[in-house]
Amino acid sequence: MNGRLNGDTRDMGFNPTRKQVARKTDIWFVVAAVTVAFALVAWAFLG
Repeated sequence: MNGRLNGDTRDMGFNPTRKQVARKTDIWFVVAAVTVAFALVAWAFLG
């Protein structure tokens, strides 16, 4: 059973040991999410 699970994610292209590379779109996505969260909190408090 271990042999079957060992290569379980290879076909999907998932490699948990690969080097993580940040892109500009990652930063923009985080900025957009924080902006939306801030706007929702402000809307909740200010009505």
